[in-house]
Amino acid sequence: MGSGQNRQSNVPIVFLENHKNVGSYRFVQNQRLNIPKAYLKIEPNYSKIERLETINSAVVHGVVGLKNLGNTCYFNTAINCISHTQPLVDYFLSKAYKINSSCPTSGNITKAFVSLMEQIWDDENCFAESKDFRLLAYSQKPKPYNKCINPIKLLNLLQKYSKRFALGDQEDCQELLSYLLDLLHQELNRSQPNSKSVNKDYTGQYIDPQWAADSWGEHLKINRSIIVDLFQGQLKSTCECQACGFQSHKFEPFLFLNLPIPKQKVSIYKCLDLFQEPELLSGSCQWKCPNCKINRDFKKQMQLWKLPNQLIIHFKRFEFNHRKQIKLNTIIEFPLELDMGEYCVNQAISQYQLYAVAQHDGSSYGGHYVALCKAQNNNWYMYNDEQVFRIQDIKKMIQNEYAYMLFYQRYDNIYRQTLNKPEAWPHFRLPKIVQTTHLMVQTDRKSQDSSPFQFESTPLDNQTGVASQQRSQQDIKFNSIA
Repeated sequence: MGSGQNRQSNVPIVFLENHKNVGSYRFVQNQRLNIPKAYLKIEPNYSKIERLETINSAVVHGVVGLKNLGNTCYFNTAINCISHTQPLVDYFLSKAYKINSSCPTSGNITKAFVSLMEQIWDDENCFAESKDFRLLAYSQKPKPYNKCINPIKLLNLLQKYSKRFALGDQEDCQELLSYLLDLLHQELNRSQPNSKSVNKDYTGQYIDPQWAADSWGEHLKINRSIIVDLFQGQLKSTCECQACGFQSHKFEPFLFLNLPIPKQKVSIYKCLDLFQEPELLSGSCQWKCPNCKINRDFKKQMQLWKLPNQLIIHFKRFEFNHRKQIKLNTIIEFPLELDMGEYCVNQAISQYQLYAVAQHDGSSYGGHYVALCKAQNNNWYMYNDEQVFRIQDIKKMIQNEYAYMLFYQRYDNIYRQTLNKPEAWPHFRLPKIVQTTHLMVQTDRKSQDSSPFQFESTPLDNQTGVASQQRSQQDIKFNSIA
């Protein structure tokens, strides 16, 4: 593993050969070079992780293939993508974590994951790219960079704790990653044992931002970990009775942004529009309206409220049609720089940069996963199990029907989410809100007035998502809950 400090060592030098859009490697020789630190040192009780700039070095860390252990490309692709989530790598390589002693898995997943990250980011596996660029005849097969690691220890543990992944079949990459992140969260959860929280529903035609903060505080009572700090955002769901107009709102955390896709070529922004489009539910799907006291047709709408630092977007390519699972091979256009400003209420910073893509080629019954990831030197690489190739033009590689998961990182610092410092929550780090002519509205304030997490809030129009009154300042009040 990297020491965290620069040192000199013999490093393999490779030059690049062009094969269409994928460059292969040819080994040249070892050369004594300065090896930069592979990760940023993070303290165990960090309150903030500073945003990192691109490392300007010829020496590359973390570009290593993973051995396919039999239908495990889905697992390898998930690990490839998550191992390029730099703040998470920094956290684990810095040994900043503390195992939750009450977790039934005894920290085994975390220990195996850290061991695998140490191998991937070890100085012994780094290399340097020569500036000498050579052409390779198209008739020749490109040769990959040949460093490879066996991830069997972590895979065996995941299979031990989940019978689904123990069958030896090809599984879903997103479901594997969700399971892995959930286990890491459980093993690293900083909340106190036997803590309890209440998930409230709120009513009213206008939205009070305090509701979202209260809901986040309740969530943090039982969920506090590096996974929450990095990956979790917040959604608002609204149910509206079609008979009386009564509205009920709930704020819930999310780990993946699961976007629906149509059958024709589309942009990611259209997918985001579809995600937030109201849905009319009737018949057997009716909702018992708290105001009417009987089942009614209702309109349901999901909206993004707070975005995480690391945004994982999952395209819902697999669906059931007449009890048969099919895959949608829709071409989805998405940018390297994603602006989520139009899709999230009062987000201080909404600019994201793409750093990894999980691709799937095949049908709903089989196929192959590969990962496209951006390294610290700002170059992109394709990870195809044991093989690693350099990508010349990433835009050409992603504009196709294979994209399954996208990994974006926000241009912002990362804040530790705690109960006693709500000023670090995304709800309290807001931009100035545009003044409108709307006034305060009638809502039941009893539950909000007793909240331990209060700031001078302004209600938002449920249709437009804008404030109905300008906030003069954020007067943050909080208690001393640990």
